[in-house]
Amino acid sequence: MITPSSAGKTTLLALVTLFIAVLDSVVGGGGGHEWGYDDHNGPKKWAGTCKSGLFQSPIDLKESISHPRNFEPLVFFLYDKPANVTMKNNGHTLKLTFEQSCVAQMAGGGLPAAFSLAQIHFHWGSEHTLNGRRYPLEAHFVHYNHKRYDSLGAAVGKEDGLAVLGVFYEESNEEADNGIVDKLLEHLARVSDEGAEFKMTSKMRAEELFPEDIDKFFRYRGSLTTPECNEGVLWTVLEKTVPISTAQVEKFKSLESRSGKIEENYRPVEPLNGRNLYRRSTHHNGAPSSTTSSLSLIAASLASCLLLANKVA
Repeated sequence: MITPSSAGKTTLLALVTLFIAVLDSVVGGGGGHEWGYDDHNGPKKWAGTCKSGLFQSPIDLKESISHPRNFEPLVFFLYDKPANVTMKNNGHTLKLTFEQSCVAQMAGGGLPAAFSLAQIHFHWGSEHTLNGRRYPLEAHFVHYNHKRYDSLGAAVGKEDGLAVLGVFYEESNEEADNGIVDKLLEHLARVSDEGAEFKMTSKMRAEELFPEDIDKFFRYRGSLTTPECNEGVLWTVLEKTVPISTAQVEKFKSLESRSGKIEENYRPVEPLNGRNLYRRSTHHNGAPSSTTSSLSLIAASLASCLLLANKVA
C-alpha cells in the first residue's frame, strides 16, 4: 500500500481547503446574494432553469407511485473517520465542510460511480416531503463524481456529475436533544452573521448525522434546489429519520442573512413531470440493479487518493 508522507498529507490538505473555499459559488449558496427565501426574492421569483426546468427538485416522495427496486446497499467510505469540521453561514444555510486527506465517498445503492463528499448543508423545514409530510429539517450531503470531473463546479449540470443524499430530521416525542446536532448548535452563535466561519474544536464523523437505519431510500433524477437549479442531480433520500428536538430546530432559525433572520430556507416541491421515482425494496425479486461492485469502486477511489497524496509528497 502506498503511504503518503506527512508533508504530502499537509500539502494535500491545503489543496483540499483551497478547493473547498470556492464551493459556495456552486451549491447551497451559489448564484450571488440576489436570491433568497423572502417574498421579494424567494422561489417564486427564481428565473432561468429554476422556472423552465422539467426535472426539478425537491419533489414529494410518494410511496404509492414509487417503483420498487432491489438496489444493493449504500456504501459509505471514510464517513466513520473523525475529521475537522468548518461551519459557515453563507447567508442561505449552515454549511459544513470536512477536512480529510482522502475525502469521504458514497457508492453502491445503484449509483453509477463512487461520489466524493463536498459539503453538507441544512434546510429548515425539509425540502422533500414524504407522502405529503414536511419534516422540520433536512440535511443534504452533496457529492460529485471525482473520477470524471476535476471539481464540483465542473460536475454541475452533467448527467453523471452530482449525487446528493437527503436525510430527514423529525421532532421526537420525548423532545430530547440530539447530542450530535448539539455539537453544532453550541457553536452556532459564532456563525450567526452572514459570511461567518468557525472551525470546530472537536472532530466529527459524517455518519453521525445519519439515522440508525439507512437500508431504505428513494431515488430519482432531479436538480439542485437553489439557483441556478442545475439539473442532472442523482438524488438519494433516506426513508428513516433522525430525532431532533423542537428547541434545536428553532436554533437554526437564529442564523442571519443580510435581510434578517433565516426563518425558513426550503424550496416548495416541484412536479414529477413523468419522471420515475424508485424505492429500495429488499423484498423485490431479481438481482440488484447495480452492475458495478461498490467495493471495487471504493478501492479504485482509495488507490487514486493515495497515489495523488504520494505524488504531492
